[in-house]
Order: sequence, then structure tokens, then C-alpha cells
Amino acid sequence: MAKLPRLMEQGPPQFVDPKRLAENRDEISGILDIAGMQRLEGLLSKNTGSVSFELLFNRDEHGRICVSGNYKTELCMQCQRCLLPVDVKIDKDVNVTLVADEEEATRVSRDIEPLVLTDKKLSLLMFFEDELLLAIPLAPNHEVEDCHVEQSSETEIREETQRPFAVLKDLKLKSSKD
Repeated sequence: MAKLPRLMEQGPPQFVDPKRLAENRDEISGILDIAGMQRLEGLLSKNTGSVSFELLFNRDEHGRICVSGNYKTELCMQCQRCLLPVDVKIDKDVNVTLVADEEEATRVSRDIEPLVLTDKKLSLLMFFEDELLLAIPLAPNHEVEDCHVEQSSETEIREETQRPFAVLKDLKLKSSKD
């Protein structure tokens, strides 16, 4: 397995050739700025930070290109309880098989994610942006004890949830008296 030290010194390239990397069983690592990820930008409170990654390219028993590894980042998002910024840490493994079309994707093992690669080059920025879009929580929030939202008392919450139709009861009683 060869490492590509050039990537560590100059930063990762925008595009890589997965076929060449898989033939050599190359491993690449680096850091990508989140600022270039336009689809992710609208979901963040601050479009700052970076994604650090390590990827290994090789081939499976069917000759398909496989990419495995790990990536880590911390995203600044908006807490859905208090609406203040919250840091969301993401540390995920990557296990992807590159396929030529949707038909070939159906033949990939269920524990491996297929990725349709229409070009000969793979954009690392788009690859990690897709990974992050899938990894971010649907409703990011602080831990309950760290959240800045005013906590209602338990009895107030219980009363509100137990009496949603109390007004209708009063109306029914009033109309039956008439």
C-alpha cells in the first residue's frame, strides 16, 4: 500500500482518479475546507471548518473499485430547540463501491454503499459534501442540560397535553343548556 505524501504537503487535489488509485492500492489523506460545499452551506450557522479524511482505494473480488476509510469534522448548525449555534461532531467510516450505473449498484452487497461514478475522476469535495449531507442530524440540538431554551414546568406540560379539547367540552355543555 503506497501513501501519497504529496497530498499531505499541498493539500488534497480537487479530483482524483479512483481507477489508478485502486490499481496501486493507494491511501490518501488530507483536509478539505467546508466553505466550498455549497449544498451544505444553507444548513450551517457558520460556513467554516474543515473535514479531515483518510481513504484507501482498492478492488473487491468482482474487480470493482472500493473506497474505505474515515472522515471527521465539526459543523456549526442551529439548535432546533433554542435556535442558537450548536457544534455537531461527525466521525464516520466510509465503505463505498464505485459502480458504472444503477443496475450494477443493485448487485453490490447490502452492507456497502454503491456510488455511481459517471466520470473517470472523483471530486473529493462533492464526495464529502454528499457524505456530510447524509450524516448530519435531522434536528441538531444541544444536550438538554446545555440548551438555552426556557424549560416549562412538568405540570404545565402535562396539563397542556392532557386537555387539548377542554374548550370543546365547555362549548358542548353551553350548547346543551340552550
